[in-house]
Amino acid sequence: MKEVEVKLKLPGRSFPKYIFSRLQEANARFIGKDYERNLVLDSKEDGLKKKGCLLRVRERHGKEHAILTFKGPIEEPHLAGIKVREEIEVPVQNSHNTLKILRGCGFAVKKEYSKQRWNFELKGINIQLDKIPHLGYFLEIEGHDERKVNSMIVLLKLGGLKRVSESYSEMV
Repeated sequence: MKEVEVKLKLPGRSFPKYIFSRLQEANARFIGKDYERNLVLDSKEDGLKKKGCLLRVRERHGKEHAILTFKGPIEEPHLAGIKVREEIEVPVQNSHNTLKILRGCGFAVKKEYSKQRWNFELKGINIQLDKIPHLGYFLEIEGHDERKVNSMIVLLKLGGLKRVSESYSEMV
């Protein structure tokens, strides 16, 4: 399935309060809060990275299942700062054994990072407020249509924020 995403860097520590108030005013539905551990894997030669792809195992604290994700190369977006790429996700029951299988196939963990994530939904668009240790706060707006994702930035009055093209694994 195609993922359409924009990532915004939030300035300062108090800015998340502004985001929460904007989401509340817009009647966004709060889905929940997660603590995540993300393990990014690649071959010894970094074959996936060289192709612009990503393979990740995401463990969520307190959740029985982890998520195995493949992200394809970024396509040419029509709107500035919006990433469009194939994303395939499957739940896995045992992240430890999944990692053993992936290691047996020649993959190794290349990056690891944790984050807190607050999940919201508004008009069919997923909105996540992320807190990444040593990097700060980010807002991700995800959907399947570039115009709808971009319109959410306007609706939430976030047009002045910096759009970030790097993935978290590239930043840590």
